Amino acid sequence: MNRDRIVKTIKQYLLFLIGLFIASMGVAFSTKAGLGTSPVASVPYSVSLVSDLFSFGGWLNVLSMIQIAVQVALLRRKCKPVEIVIQTVLAFVYGSVEKESAAAAGADLCAQYKRSMDAPI
Repeated sequence: MNRDRIVKTIKQYLLFLIGLFIASMGVAFSTKAGLGTSPVASVPYSVSLVSDLFSFGGWLNVLSMIQIAVQVALLRRKCKPVEIVIQTVLAFVYGSVEKESAAAAGADLCAQYKRSMDAPI
């Protein structure tokens, strides 16, 4: 690879990571505002409300790993190991960024849910 191509690839990955951060902030803020979550984040969000085992970001990682495992099981030999490794790394990056975004937004989702359950109707 020549130098220009390497610089271009690094810029593309940095832009992608910035996009992941913005997307995770959007999920955190919409959740904090009570607007709901995206369809992909709804299952980990719901599980994080009733289970203290992992945070929202942790459950997002678990769901991503399940999805990647199903993909490998269905596609078998069509899966390229490099692509699976990249997906796995990015899934953990997104889950971690989501956790930090929720913290930055002040979204302690489990505490909010538990307070709402204790409140009189």
